[in-house]
Amino acid sequence: MLPIIEQALARLARDWGVSLSDSSPLTLEIRLVAFAVVETNQAVGASFEAVARLGGELRDGAGVERWSGTAKGTATRYGKKFSNDNCNEVLSDALLDSFSKLLESQGLLAGWEGKSAPSAATAAATAPAVTPAALLEELQRLRREGFDDATLLSVVKQKVLTAKLGTDDMIAWKKADIPEEVIRAAIELPVR
Repeated sequence: MLPIIEQALARLARDWGVSLSDSSPLTLEIRLVAFAVVETNQAVGASFEAVARLGGELRDGAGVERWSGTAKGTATRYGKKFSNDNCNEVLSDALLDSFSKLLESQGLLAGWEGKSAPSAATAAATAPAVTPAALLEELQRLRREGFDDATLLSVVKQKVLTAKLGTDDMIAWKKADIPEEVIRAAIELPVR
């Protein structure tokens, strides 16, 4: 992660009352997964839309993972065309939104308190079921936005399908350049 972003997140955490210490029994590792802005020019001015996605892992002193997850932040702003200031402001707002969502994650809070976070099976049991085609479309959209294979795998593991992946589905996923590890995980998903 860029040092300027690390410094900004550390400052935000301290401002929000999070104690930062090198000798802490818990370590929250944060990584920047996505950070982008799109400027759409209009007849007068421009609109700026930004997205920031942060991923994180909470580990204890022995390095055992207590929680992992991601949070997406967004921001929109109207401003002057080709304005660096407007770009920076909207990116900063999206980063703030993502960081606040990450820190208020129920799983992270449970891990911080030493409680067990809801398992992936529990989360999957309460998730709405999706068709294999809808899941493929979601994965393709994430891939176009630059998400890596590990993130796609994490997304798939949280899903419940309306029907098992068939041969035609697997071929379509392979042709769509979905990694085989992700396809295997989708094959093993529960059906409801």
